[in-house]
Order: sequence, then C-alpha cells, then structure tokens
Amino acid sequence: MLAASLWWAPTVDAQVGPNGTPITSSDYSVDLTRGVVVSTSRVVGLSGATTALAQGVEGGLQNPAAVAYRGPQWPDWYDYWLALGFTYPFQSGDFYNSGQVVGAGEVSDESTFFLTPGFYWQMWNFGIGLTIDAQFIKVRTTPDPTTNSQDTLRLRFTTFHIQGGYGFLDGQLIVGAGLRILRQRAYTSSDFTSDGDLYSTLGLGAEVGVMYKPHNSPWSLGASLFPEMSTGLRDRGNVMETPDGDVVVGDFYVPRDTRIPTTGSVGFSYQFGPRPSNPPWISAEKLAEAELERFDRRKDRLK
Repeated sequence: MLAASLWWAPTVDAQVGPNGTPITSSDYSVDLTRGVVVSTSRVVGLSGATTALAQGVEGGLQNPAAVAYRGPQWPDWYDYWLALGFTYPFQSGDFYNSGQVVGAGEVSDESTFFLTPGFYWQMWNFGIGLTIDAQFIKVRTTPDPTTNSQDTLRLRFTTFHIQGGYGFLDGQLIVGAGLRILRQRAYTSSDFTSDGDLYSTLGLGAEVGVMYKPHNSPWSLGASLFPEMSTGLRDRGNVMETPDGDVVVGDFYVPRDTRIPTTGSVGFSYQFGPRPSNPPWISAEKLAEAELERFDRRKDRLK
C-alpha cells in the first residue's frame, strides 16, 4: 500500500513560492494538519493512540464513539463530561515540525495557541456532545518606521464537532457519528484598533467511529474516520475580490479556503495485570436490585 501511494502521488506545483518569500496571491489553501498530539495528559501520555480507549470529551477528537462510552464510576441513568483545554506552544522546540525552533528566527512563540472546550451529555447508553477545536494564529507586518506601529493579521480556524452515539449489546459495541463545521475567519488589527471580521468561509464535513469493548475482557478494538473537508461552502465579509480573484485583508493575501485532509485510525489495546478490564456500566437500579428484593422478602415475612 505504501509503494502504491508513493507511485500514484500527484505532483503539486507551489503557488506561493519558496518558504519565507512574500505571498502575493490568494491562490492557495491552508492545510490544517496538526502534527503533534495536543490533548489531555492521558492522551498525550499514550502518544495519541487512544482509538480503542477513547472516552470523555478529549476522546471524541480521536474517536466519535467516545460520546456514548459509559464508565462504571457513575451508576445514575445520566452522566456528563466537561472539558476545557488550552495549549500555548512556548519554549517547545520545533512545535510545527518546520525545521525551526519556536521563538527563534522568523517563527514567533506568540503566534499560535489552541483552545478546546467541550460538553457531553449521556442518558443510559445514548450520548450527545459538542466539542470546539479552535486554533488562533497571528502574523505581524514590518513595523512602520514613522509611527512604530504594526498591523496584525489574525486568523481563527474553528472546528465544531457535533456528535451522537449509542452503545449496543449492553454497551459493548459503541457506534458514534457526527457533523463537523469548519470556519475560517480573518481580520486585521493594529496596536490600538481592530477591524473585526473582514473575511470568513465555512465548510461542512462528517465523522464516524466505532469501539468494541467486551465486558471484563483485557482487550478492545476501535476505528475512526474523518473524511476530507474544506471551507468555501459560504463566503462572507466586507472584502471584495480583486480583478485577479485575490482576497486582500489589509496588506495580507488571505487564502481562499482551509482544508482538513482525510484522517483515520484503527486501534487495538490489551491490558496486562490484575486490574479489571472493560468493566460494564451498571445502573443504580440494577446494583440495588438484590438488596431491594431482600427487603421485600423481609417485609413479606413481617406481615
């Protein structure tokens, strides 16, 4: 498969010139691929290999089936998850895998940060949720020698994950799917003023995931698929295209759209040791069933 992919790989001509040269056209797209694992300590500790172990809001970004995962720690008929993640890549070396150390040279350690809030609501074996995966980028111009001020282009790439899932076979087989909404927003600001949103594009996509976790078994399986999506479905803003078809915001040529490539994963996990694996979720009513029956029999004897 690897040989075939290399053989059939298409040739793409660069539209914006070599790295570091000024961009003078909007005829390019932003490839919104995040190369490093940005998530909770559990996901980072597993190097992102959580397709078969996904749970909670942070797991939904790896496998949409996590929205319907019910753990044994909450026996009531409902459960919920709240999350707020913030990642600021300062003093982190080659964070962008570009060959340059963040904070040295042209790559600023103040240019990008990630924000990930989310909320899940679960009822028995059904779950719904919303996770927002936002990335903020700013690019500065050369300071004006007369006023010593700088204009800044601010880009916001926000992906909304609206997910739903259900646990079949008493929660052993979990299937989840969702709608993704990708929004690209651009505006400029100086040191003292902001122009607000001047250009934005919107795109829609899908996602699907599945997990199989047999009760009390030391192994589990998982798979997820996030098909390619791009903005451009709807364009809005106060910026008009130039006669050449370029979109110019301030002194910056804004990309026409943003693309997220197709990603997918298949995972297998196996747990060693005596700790119970894949414990089933048991409702409070079922947990108290034997005790309630004992009280009923005792009440009948006292009549």
